[in-house]
Amino acid sequence: MARVNSKCLWTIPVFYLFIVFFLFATPALSQGFDASESIQIGILLDSNNSANKNFVDHLKVEVESLLGNQFSISLPNSKQFIANWSVEDSLSGYQSLLQDPEVDIVVVAGSLSAALLAQKKEFIKPTILFGLLDYELQQIPLTKDKKSGVHNLTYILESHKFRDEFESFHSVFPFQNLTVIVDKNLTPLVPNLETLLTTLATLKESKSKILYYDGDISSLINQFPNNTDAVFFGGLCSITTEQKQMLIDHIRLLKLPSYSYQGVTDVKLGVLAGSILESNWQKTGRRTALNIERILNGEDPAEFMTLMDFSRRLTLNMRTAQKIDFSPNWQTLAQSEQIAIEQIKSTRSVTLESAIQEALQVNLGLDIGRQSVESAIETVAQARAAMLPSVQLSTSVTQIDEEHAGLAQAERTMNGSLGVAQLLYSEPVWANLAVQKFNLKSTQEGYRETILDTVLLVGNQFLGILQAQANEQISRNNLALVRKNYEVAEYRRRVGYAGGTDVYRLESELATATSQLLAAQSTLWQTKIDLNNSLHRPLSEKFSVEDVDLDRNLLRRYGGAKIHASVQSPNALKQLTQFLVLESLNTVPELEQLRQSIASQERVLTSNQRRRWLPDLSLNGSINEVLDREGVGADSISADDTSWNLSAQASWSLFEGGAISSEVRQAKIESRKLRQQFQESSRAIEGQLRKSVLELRALSADLKLSRIAAEAAAKNYKLVQDAYEQGATSITSLLDAQNSALSAEQSAANSVYNYYSGVLQVERSLGSFSVISPLPEQQAFFARFQEFMAAQP
Repeated sequence: MARVNSKCLWTIPVFYLFIVFFLFATPALSQGFDASESIQIGILLDSNNSANKNFVDHLKVEVESLLGNQFSISLPNSKQFIANWSVEDSLSGYQSLLQDPEVDIVVVAGSLSAALLAQKKEFIKPTILFGLLDYELQQIPLTKDKKSGVHNLTYILESHKFRDEFESFHSVFPFQNLTVIVDKNLTPLVPNLETLLTTLATLKESKSKILYYDGDISSLINQFPNNTDAVFFGGLCSITTEQKQMLIDHIRLLKLPSYSYQGVTDVKLGVLAGSILESNWQKTGRRTALNIERILNGEDPAEFMTLMDFSRRLTLNMRTAQKIDFSPNWQTLAQSEQIAIEQIKSTRSVTLESAIQEALQVNLGLDIGRQSVESAIETVAQARAAMLPSVQLSTSVTQIDEEHAGLAQAERTMNGSLGVAQLLYSEPVWANLAVQKFNLKSTQEGYRETILDTVLLVGNQFLGILQAQANEQISRNNLALVRKNYEVAEYRRRVGYAGGTDVYRLESELATATSQLLAAQSTLWQTKIDLNNSLHRPLSEKFSVEDVDLDRNLLRRYGGAKIHASVQSPNALKQLTQFLVLESLNTVPELEQLRQSIASQERVLTSNQRRRWLPDLSLNGSINEVLDREGVGADSISADDTSWNLSAQASWSLFEGGAISSEVRQAKIESRKLRQQFQESSRAIEGQLRKSVLELRALSADLKLSRIAAEAAAKNYKLVQDAYEQGATSITSLLDAQNSALSAEQSAANSVYNYYSGVLQVERSLGSFSVISPLPEQQAFFARFQEFMAAQP
């Protein structure tokens, strides 16, 4: 692990070292550089940490990209000095760059070095200072229009302030006893920090304490006050990454919310929250390169604008939030970007197929349908039982008085009887069996209809979640853009480029965008509740969803490449639609139920018409046995104890008060009504299918067109946003462009899932879903399609 020299030579008076500089400092006039000259950039860094490496790397890229074709320019490693957080090394390193005749421009990056050099009055070489913590708090000398006003000197000043970060942390967590950790090397450079911190804490009715990091991480950890309820990383520039990670892990172990002034870089390490984005390195490198270009063109850095509007976006580490048992409030969740979410996602991951299959197993409506089918099966069994033999076994004991007992019958007699009955023919019984079979098929088709409706419901609920997620992310991005524009407007107001009108307008837009994001989040949670309900799971159970694959999951039938290739013209689409209509008339359960009802009613009609001339035929037989005789007459009866009989019976229903004729008429009426219902349902199903296919065609076209519109609107917004930052357009134009971009992006996202939903609707109208159909059935379908298309003229 690299050691960081944290010993600062504060025993040497800083003003004395400045006097040494002033002895060497002589004014020099800026002049342009010839393109043929070899230009070298000298760099002074506080340390060789990752942050400084990022800055140098981005600076090299931007310089080469911007100036490589105009000048012979380089940033040699030999012209880079590392101060190792030493005042003496920082000042001597800068002096070496001034005295080096090969160095033309000096770039200073670091909180310590930039603060020290900002106090100089004269600069003999063009110098760019970057890394000041808070230019107002550090009282950096600036002109009224935020320029250095010093020949050969310019700054790159960050627009965010300690006060803003303090307020941001308090909005995330309203602390009462805040501990602020500050690098001891930097404290002399921010003389008013303690006063400001006390003032800010008092305004929030809280208390604060500063802990100084001096290179000993163990000592720092042991100094934490017992009543600390939050920790603010106020600037730990000289700490190593390893030590910072130790500190962050300790704070998480204490379950304390934390916030970093250095932003997302520390949030990724485990700090709960921060606002400064990592992308600022590229922006800083580009601004530095632009300043170098202006210097090479002969401009005086004293006249360069110094304030730079750095991107800020509140970022939360959700893994840390979970570890410290912290639940952010609604507004914080709405306005922030969350990272490390994938690490805390529920282990339950849902795909379209798994959701549908689970629903088919546990959905209560389907369970009721299954029981209805089972009940109908038993009804058929009962109807069939009437046609099978029936066997009855009976026994009886007869007691008579003594006076009547004698030769004919004993006083007490026990008899046994075995009877057999067989229905040979009965039109109502046969008709009932046929009707119950038709009813069973109708019930099965009703169950299949419930299956299809469940697949459609769960499929749309799943797509609704994906759509809600997309809209939630779009709303979040829109909020970030509004916040960015607000920061630009605030920056322009501070430097005098604009008044407060733009700021107030964007404050209103910020509130609206926040409200829209909260609504989008609410919609997302509601859609997940709906899916949990359909899957018969706890309504609040968390789960993640996997996005659908357009070709693999939903379009194995209707959107595959082969079918797409077959419908590239209006006539081909018409033929495909006709094929789907013919398929649907044979497969949709609603029509099949009506077919079974019609067949059932036709059988009832036939049975009623036959009842007058077809008899009911039956055969009955029995065997009777006297099992025992007792009492008076028991010994005197000599009759055989066993007897039997066999009989055949035929019966006709000739007249039942007009009921038979009435039932015949009723059966004809019901049959006619059902046939009309079948015709009406057929037309309705065909109409729905045709509309679904046309809708799907429109949605298919919208997929591409909405994405083109979204990309164009985004490009237009970027141009308008850049123009607004430069003061070349109005706030009205900016908001119009942003609203157009937002609407177009939402339309593009919605078009994808609307198309998926359109595919499901076509399949539902057809009466079969490819997502649950066996592969042979799908292959048979496509074979019929090819055969149909081949037969077309």
